[in-house]
Amino acid sequence: MSKPIRLIVGLGNPGAEYADTRHNAGFHFVDALAAKFGVRMSEDRKFQGEVGRLSLDGREVWLLKPSTYMNASGRSVVALALYYKILPDEILVVHDEMDLEPGLMRLKLGGGNAGHNGLKDISAQLSTPDFWRLRLGIGHPKKLGLAQEVAVFVLAAPSAEHREKIARCLEAALDTIRDIVAGSIEKAVRTLAPFSGQKEKQKAARTPSGTSEPKAKGDRIVVSRCLLGYTCRYDGESRPSILEKLEAKSWTKDDIVTICPEMEGGLPCPREPAEIMAPGSDGHAVLAHEGEVVDRTGTDVTAQYLRGARKALKTAKAANAPFALLKARSPACSPSGIYDGSHTRTLVPGQGVAAALLAKNGYVLFSEDDLDRIPAKRSES
Repeated sequence: MSKPIRLIVGLGNPGAEYADTRHNAGFHFVDALAAKFGVRMSEDRKFQGEVGRLSLDGREVWLLKPSTYMNASGRSVVALALYYKILPDEILVVHDEMDLEPGLMRLKLGGGNAGHNGLKDISAQLSTPDFWRLRLGIGHPKKLGLAQEVAVFVLAAPSAEHREKIARCLEAALDTIRDIVAGSIEKAVRTLAPFSGQKEKQKAARTPSGTSEPKAKGDRIVVSRCLLGYTCRYDGESRPSILEKLEAKSWTKDDIVTICPEMEGGLPCPREPAEIMAPGSDGHAVLAHEGEVVDRTGTDVTAQYLRGARKALKTAKAANAPFALLKARSPACSPSGIYDGSHTRTLVPGQGVAAALLAKNGYVLFSEDDLDRIPAKRSES
């Protein structure tokens, strides 16, 4: 068994112009991890990056997104590691990897830098290459049939197809995070083996395409993260998970794709409760720019709710899921009832912003209030 991981670093470049680029795959992982567990990331000048603290199964883990730009990432990593007395083999660095195709990833200790300047600087600053790496495949422009130079390629956004493949890797890696943090990294490596690409030659011999079959539509379900016990509610509290009830209908943890539109839209946890304003307004009005979402202090948070709704739709499309189980009475997720904007907890008919966008795109919506209506997962033939 390896040492528990105490620091998870996502590599990338700061700034909106780099946000969706291939080179920011590490940032995307840390953002998703923070959203999943309700961790608030904030800039810390002492550590030259965005920092968050995750408490998981009784262990404290630091999350870090260096703000130094890729080539100087080591300064940020060493500053935090020295301050909290974290050793190199207690660090996991998540980064983009051109030697792996999109949809592949590998988890390993140590190794070379493969021309990755972020890894090169971290190795130099730590005086050792012996830290853990989660290598997220983005592909090489030549192997992908692109005429781009490498420097242009890594600073460009991936295609929609490749973005979906990378998103599946992120989701699978997030599902192993408890094992990684606990030091059961060998178990995590085995879990992620289907994404390693180590058996691609055998797969190619069995199928013309040499690629694994995606889950068929109907084999995945989108679920509001708070319904699974994660700490992402407005009040910072968690509620009992409904996972057992889903498992009773043959849905497993591997079938579930989670969303939290509020946090993915940029809101913290905890946060002020918000409601959709104006009589008769709901998420559809907000999508049409005829309504707004305002929190209890009077702050307009419409932009965050719209951003979160778009990300929820993107997640649902990537998962190829036909329906979603969403949090009732939420201004983001509720499929059938929201508060009326008076902040008096008066319930009226209507859908939350993300729910409305999903409904417009043909998704069938349920809430925890009608679990009995959720279809059982179809049996595999």
